[in-house]
Amino acid sequence: MKNRIFKILPALMLSVILFSCSKNDLHENKGNADAEKETVVQKESIAQNSLYQVSGEWTNQNGKKINLDQLAGKVQVTAMIFTHCGYACPKMVDNMKAIEEKLPNNLKNKVDFLLISFDARNDTSARLKQYASQKQLDNNWTLLHGSAEQIRMMSMLLQIQYSPLQGGGFTHSNAITILDQHGDISGRIEGLDINVGQVVDAIKEAVAKS
Repeated sequence: MKNRIFKILPALMLSVILFSCSKNDLHENKGNADAEKETVVQKESIAQNSLYQVSGEWTNQNGKKINLDQLAGKVQVTAMIFTHCGYACPKMVDNMKAIEEKLPNNLKNKVDFLLISFDARNDTSARLKQYASQKQLDNNWTLLHGSAEQIRMMSMLLQIQYSPLQGGGFTHSNAITILDQHGDISGRIEGLDINVGQVVDAIKEAVAKS
């Protein structure tokens, strides 16, 4: 399947946020798992259709509690994974590292990378820190652990489908999402066989419009 990059209209994004925030029947995830560098952006600059409007604390790989709006100020290249995934997640992370490597020098300080775990039970901050070390991820990578409800909401906003497997692990769709500095979805790349140059072009566009 060819990967695709496309834009999501602000009105559609807003409707997804409103829908997800109104849900009360969020499912609990019971599956098992298969240098802070912040830029301050005034909250008034965060658009109504931004993912950063979603409240609630997450925990990063260093054990620090953060809100999503603390990620504002840089483009975030984002994916949802779980650390015990055998193939798809490592491949997606490798794709993101290839994207990072291809970024021109004038963009490197304007782009960060964000991984959000599906696995509320097993992907603790300690496990995420270990995973970041294993994958040789630098300080411009943020790995987040949240509650099952937070994870479900984020998957809806990012349009990622996932389901826990009876024997542990998850089935899930594979996509990399580009968030601009305000948390708006600027682009989306589906699949594992990606064109890195095309993704870098999409990131350049996100930086330019920010």
